Amino acid sequence: SDTEWLQGLAGLGLPGAATQLDLPVSIDEVVVDAARDKLTGVLAAAVAEGAVALASDDRVVVARAHENAMREVLLLEEVLLEAVAVLKKAGIEHRVLKGAALAHMVHLDPAERCFGDNDVLVASADIDRAVAALTAAGATRPMPPLSASYDRRFAKSVTLRWSGATELDLHRTLAAGPYGHVIDLDDLFDQRDGLFQARAVG
Repeated sequence: SDTEWLQGLAGLGLPGAATQLDLPVSIDEVVVDAARDKLTGVLAAAVAEGAVALASDDRVVVARAHENAMREVLLLEEVLLEAVAVLKKAGIEHRVLKGAALAHMVHLDPAERCFGDNDVLVASADIDRAVAALTAAGATRPMPPLSASYDRRFAKSVTLRWSGATELDLHRTLAAGPYGHVIDLDDLFDQRDGLFQARAVG
């Protein structure tokens, strides 16, 4: 099935995984499915490495899809650096999460990782101040808080629009509802990996 093929694509290079995949459907369908699951970069890498063999015309389709995805990612990384600079200026400790962080810390090539928004973690005690700093710098908040203390006590994250249509999720925890409340939030700031920060600043 298409789902099994995408799982095989995501697992390429892992121990025990397939080393070669044949297309289950047309290249156009594969590109759409890969984009839906943020696997366009992985697909492009698999084609480049020969793990997915394609005719030259189909390789062009994948290359164009990857180029378009990377345009979005580069814009997101650019506005992420702007947002991080605002938080840093305000003296707010933070961590970059999910797509942007994993692209630079886990993948051998950051271009393999596609993502559609930015995620930044701040401490519960700092989330109101972080929202205020970012909105003062131009961010907008589509949905108001449910109460004056809701964000710092209960919210998983606050969604902001930053630099036009890009989305920035400002997290205080990693999961919604009761799952977020079983996480020791202090533990999230106990360790620091400076790889993304070093590359971003450099």
